[in-house]
Amino acid sequence: MRRASVLVVLILVISAGCARLPATPTETVEAYFRNLKRDPSRNLPLLTPEFHDRHGISMAAVEGWLWGDYLFMDPVEREAPIEALAPVDATRGRDAWEFAWLQVQVEGRLRKAVMFLEPEFRAPVALDDGRVEVQVKVRVEGSFGFVQVFRLKQEGAAGWRIDEIEQRGVQLRDVLIAFSAHPQASLIPAVKAASRPENQSF
Repeated sequence: MRRASVLVVLILVISAGCARLPATPTETVEAYFRNLKRDPSRNLPLLTPEFHDRHGISMAAVEGWLWGDYLFMDPVEREAPIEALAPVDATRGRDAWEFAWLQVQVEGRLRKAVMFLEPEFRAPVALDDGRVEVQVKVRVEGSFGFVQVFRLKQEGAAGWRIDEIEQRGVQLRDVLIAFSAHPQASLIPAVKAASRPENQSF
């Protein structure tokens, strides 16, 4: 399972190639959601290096239980406590965080969840720190949905990159969809709860 997943992710990374950055913040965010459904690896050029310092998805999370067939365990096994997420070895650098962030998106149920995303984009707002914020209302069938806030940096004349993502108003029934929209370590306990059969919405 692990070798196959690594091979798939490496193919995705290679396929990303060198991409031109979108010219506006809204175009970058639109491309992010489009790539989530088609090919998540294409989002890597849209993210700043600092983005991967924030999401907290490590190989320990991917290989330990989230990727390790956790979502398909027997309900009794799911009650086992979650081990603390081990920090990525500093010698491996940000590449390890990027790889983990991308690899987790290959998981089958998350690939299914991302297809439920229905984003509505709001006008960008300039922030005091020089970044621009774009709020997206992510509608989910049968619920209010949630808001995903993007904060972007301009890379000179090259275009705009996503520096930070924040989610607001995520309900338990929507947590897998929210996680597929922005994989982050802070949602992993909720992913565990939402993966129980009685809480699954799709």
